[in-house]
Amino acid sequence: MHSYAAELLEILTELQLREVIYVGGSMSGIIGLLLRVPTLIVQSSNDVAVPLAGGEYLAASIPGARYMLINARGHLAHMSAPDAVNRAIRSFLD
Repeated sequence: MHSYAAELLEILTELQLREVIYVGGSMSGIIGLLLRVPTLIVQSSNDVAVPLAGGEYLAASIPGARYMLINARGHLAHMSAPDAVNRAIRSFLD
């Protein structure tokens, strides 16, 4: 699958193998750590930037990740449906 999610996953996988330096300082190991902590992927059912298959693929590619599709408009679900995003996060944390 050649998509935004696949490219992002490829970049994250590559970055976890070496030290990442940002302008603000060293982020050594942070990317690798992110791939080993509980992860929630929340996607809007009407996301115009990332196809639904991309969100599903990203979640399936991160060990133990949970994917939640919510009824929201556009790509910025936290702005168009903040209550739904908050419920998804609370459910994930419980």
